[in-house]
Amino acid sequence: MVWWSYTETCFSHVGYSLDRLPTRTRIASWTPNTVTTCLLCDACEENRDHLFLKCRFSEQIWKMATVRLGYQPCLFHTWTSLIEWLRIKDSICPETLRKLTAQAVIYHIWLERNNRLNNAVNSTPQRIFKEID
Repeated sequence: MVWWSYTETCFSHVGYSLDRLPTRTRIASWTPNTVTTCLLCDACEENRDHLFLKCRFSEQIWKMATVRLGYQPCLFHTWTSLIEWLRIKDSICPETLRKLTAQAVIYHIWLERNNRLNNAVNSTPQRIFKEID
């Protein structure tokens, strides 16, 4: 029971913290003339929703993760849809495993973003998924 509560607390903390992450768009609100292009796809503005849910790079990781859990490939373009998916009761995959997977995907997307920004090191979605798996 303690572990379950810990998982619930961690996920809610991660969700809250995502609003505070220094994405390029958020940094640009403090520092004018900052480049706001997404480091993963180089096509859209890098904000929380794009980076973790809508970016074509992140979408590939989400698809691989959902398939690995036994689901059809699916995408979450809103936080509401992700939360609803995490809470469903089904016989395909335990809720706890879905939550841990979501945490790992979000963490590794942020890690990849930071590696590109700070270390000029790029990985593929396939390699990142392999680390998660």
